[in-house]
Amino acid sequence: VHNILLCFDTLLKFFYNIWNTILKKRKKKKKKVFKVPEEVINDRSKDCNMDIIHSPSP
Repeated sequence: VHNILLCFDTLLKFFYNIWNTILKKRKKKKKKVFKVPEEVINDRSKDCNMDIIHSPSP
């Protein structure tokens, strides 16, 4: 089991490094970032909270 975990850990680090390099490359190209309006985010979070409150407890 330990071997598999080690392997998984190295894989994660590997992907993390790739992801970081991709992000760094992206940051160099200045593109317009799409921003979600705060009202929309707030509405979503309210909906989530309502779902949690109204969902029947197991």
